[in-house]
Amino acid sequence: MVSSPQDEGRETVSATQALRAALAGLLVLLGLQYLLGMWVNLYGSFPSGPPSLGRALIDGNDAPLAAHVVLALALLFLGLVALGYSWSLPPRRLRYLSATGLLALLVASAGGVAFVYSTYSSAPSSYLMAAAFLAAAASYGTAFGTVADAGERGPTGPRADRLTEAP
Repeated sequence: MVSSPQDEGRETVSATQALRAALAGLLVLLGLQYLLGMWVNLYGSFPSGPPSLGRALIDGNDAPLAAHVVLALALLFLGLVALGYSWSLPPRRLRYLSATGLLALLVASAGGVAFVYSTYSSAPSSYLMAAAFLAAAASYGTAFGTVADAGERGPTGPRADRLTEAP
């Protein structure tokens, strides 16, 4: 079965909409992650005893800490989804931005794990989380702007053709 140009156009529009939704979700979750991280940093109580991610998840004293960890996992999953959709669209810039965002999320997660295993006392690990978080937010924000700009409506309808240009 040979696909027609109309089918390819629909697939591009569908992938563009899915990527836009994934990026919007990432940005919303990054905002929530920031708020939870600030709460934990300023007001949270950290579990006592041997450090472990499991203890951070089940400690009943600080639900925002557990939510922070769970949200990090959701961000990594959604980052993979965004990378997959960005790979199906022609502009290489979207691939680079999505890959950079996912890499930054991985670095932030590594900083978080290091922070937990330092018994919540490693300032460099905490700083690494914050710096990588900013890099992820910048990458995903730029990617969202790129996709949103391509989907603007003009007098002739959707401008999906901007995403089909040569990379």
